[in-house]
Amino acid sequence: MARSKLFMQKQLLGLVILIWMLAYNPRPSEALTCDDVNNNLISCLSYVAGGGKVPTSCCSGVKNLLSLAKTRNDRQTACSCLKSLAVEANNDQLKRAQTVPKSCSLTIPFPISRDVDCSKVK
Repeated sequence: MARSKLFMQKQLLGLVILIWMLAYNPRPSEALTCDDVNNNLISCLSYVAGGGKVPTSCCSGVKNLLSLAKTRNDRQTACSCLKSLAVEANNDQLKRAQTVPKSCSLTIPFPISRDVDCSKVK
């Protein structure tokens, strides 16, 4: 059990480091990228990782991300980026991530899920 917890903590630390590294890459074009998604949602990480209350900065990030995802391609990119993060999350983290939009009184155009078909996002 302790070994499993340590493994999960290492995975989460790796995810945090990856997001941090991606946050400092310049935006190469006007199309939405996973860097944009990660930069806007990094303030949600503490809630997704450990629970508590959804930070207002997280809600602001989700709202900003929604404003950036103007085209179908942008929304599909955002979906794919979140799906990749969902695959790495444990069940509790995924459940918390799924509550973020509602907690922020926002609607996103796709479910946060490991098995969402992002090609169907409009």
